[in-house]
Amino acid sequence: METAKRELVERLSKENETLRDAYEVHHGYEKRIAKMEKKRALSELEKIEKKELKVLKLAKKDEIEGILAELHESGPAGTS
Repeated sequence: METAKRELVERLSKENETLRDAYEVHHGYEKRIAKMEKKRALSELEKIEKKELKVLKLAKKDEIEGILAELHESGPAGTS
C-alpha cells in the first residue's frame, strides 16, 4: 500500500472500526509475508502459505479500497 493511502487509512481508521480491523489484518499479512521473504529458502508448505497470504492480503486490500470508496461517497470524512 502506497504511503499516502496508508496515511489516509491510518487517519480514518481511528473513527471507523471496520476500516481499522481490515487494515490491521492486512498489515498482519504484510508482516508475515515480509518475514517469510527474509528466509533464504522456504519449504514447500511455506511456499504455499506465502502464496495464500498474498491472496488474502490482496483481498483485504480490495476490502479496504471498498470501505474508502464508501466513506468518500458518504460525505465529508476528510477523504476528498
